[in-house]
Amino acid sequence: MPLIPSYLEFEGAISLPNTLPTKASGELLGLLLTSCTDEILTDVLGYELYQLLVTNEAQGSGIYHDLIAGVEFTDSLGRLNKWMGFTRGYNPIANYTYFRYIQQTSTVTTGLGEKGTNSENMIAASAVTKANRAWNKMADWLTVLHDYLIINKSDYPTYIGINYSPYDKGNANSKYFQKLTFL
Repeated sequence: MPLIPSYLEFEGAISLPNTLPTKASGELLGLLLTSCTDEILTDVLGYELYQLLVTNEAQGSGIYHDLIAGVEFTDSLGRLNKWMGFTRGYNPIANYTYFRYIQQTSTVTTGLGEKGTNSENMIAASAVTKANRAWNKMADWLTVLHDYLIINKSDYPTYIGINYSPYDKGNANSKYFQKLTFL
């Protein structure tokens, strides 16, 4: 299972039309998928754990496979919970990429500043609500991931969240765990 999501993940609540790799918007999405994967996983996991994850991505079982494919665990409240992994439909990387894609494509930069598009027979609408939902879902999934990594810190001693809580503002990983109410 590849760590970097594909354009096929952008369906349902995070649907992105016309993003086949052969289209211009698909090229942008492909670039964002790579950069967003590096960015979010480095910030959330820490560089060292992210590199270990990439190195062991093809592992068919074990601790790195569990991070990618998902795993059930007893959470910090003593409940059975499940980290869904970086899997289709539950992938925080895809939601983060969706958020960034919407940010980059909602306006067009011109010599006269930022401009919106004007299509015939359409009314203007804001992508803020959908982008916020995608971000907040990502934050929920990353909260479960953090709990899993803390519970299993003996398996993941290089996890940055052990020493730098993602819930303390100012830490490199904190922005991904904060819920949004606006864009």
